Amino acid sequence: MTSISTVNNTAALTVLRSGQNASSVEGFLGSSNFKASSPAVFKGILTAFAENPNFVEQFNKEYKKVMERTAPDGSRVHPNNASHNALVEVIMTNRDAFPPEAFTIRTDLPGGGALINPIPSAEDVKLARFAEDVAAKQKAYDDAVAAKEAAETPDPEAVKLKAMADVVKTLVLDGAQQETGESTTAPQAILAKPYLDEKKDAA
Repeated sequence: MTSISTVNNTAALTVLRSGQNASSVEGFLGSSNFKASSPAVFKGILTAFAENPNFVEQFNKEYKKVMERTAPDGSRVHPNNASHNALVEVIMTNRDAFPPEAFTIRTDLPGGGALINPIPSAEDVKLARFAEDVAAKQKAYDDAVAAKEAAETPDPEAVKLKAMADVVKTLVLDGAQQETGESTTAPQAILAKPYLDEKKDAA
């Protein structure tokens, strides 16, 4: 791990200091609490913030969000913790603007603890996001197909109720037709015809 105290990044820090609202990022990255896995990575992080002022704003906004997240219960995370989390968020959101190789960042906390985050390479992040995008599109397609099939498939309960209604209707009509002596269906008339013809011949 490399901190700013062990590598000459004066030029990058000078540019970063000249940016508006850069003090929080500059103070964090310039402290002995922050370390990067190599001098090149450290310089790359400084340069990314120096060349992209909006990253400083993103950092400040994320830092504030982390610090306020625990405010309702009366406690707050340590500023180093919030700064570390904010830095990770900015790097991962804008992965292509930072050193392309996989690297690690570390922030020391009071009491001897430390936060250590491995940052995957820009290529791995790109592939992972592509896979997520493909998976999301596949899910959307599958959901659309399922919704279409559900709309085209009759509700089993509705089919059952219709069948019961048809049975009741048939029974009621048959009962009414039997009372009037009328034949209910053509097949019934056809079946009765031979019997009627026989009686007619016998007479």
